Amino acid sequence: MTKNIKLFVLSIFAVFIFVVRYILISKDILQDKFRFEFNVYTMFIFIMISLIITVGIFILNIHINYYVISKLLNKFCDINVSRSYLKNSLYYTYISAYSIANFVLIILGLGTKITDQYFIFISVINYVLVSLLLLLELKKLNVPNKVNILLASLIFLGNSLTILYMML
Repeated sequence: MTKNIKLFVLSIFAVFIFVVRYILISKDILQDKFRFEFNVYTMFIFIMISLIITVGIFILNIHINYYVISKLLNKFCDINVSRSYLKNSLYYTYISAYSIANFVLIILGLGTKITDQYFIFISVINYVLVSLLLLLELKKLNVPNKVNILLASLIFLGNSLTILYMML
């Protein structure tokens, strides 16, 4: 199976996990916060708006990370990676980490009441997974360990700004 087909299948799975998470967990939290009843139409609108925002954040993060990684690889390692390979790897990394983190959130949500701290915890798990998967992907490209760790740390710190923003 080619990487593009794997990416497509993984994207479909991530959307499925996103919808399941919303139906099982997020709907109850929104009902508690805003005190109004959801019907199918409002639930669909909230799912679509949340999905658009999430996809926008993914695309923004991937483009920023692509720029940082390509510049640092060219500067420190003199490694040229094709644009499509690196972007597909970043999409694959982000979507994999997002799916795993949301699956953990669904499992936790079935047994306990989910609070805002759970969402922050899951975001931390998501960005740690992104950094670890990125570390493994760059290791395949024979990037020296120091540069690899530097890149993974920079990506984690940059993504952590999103968590800081969520906490404010």
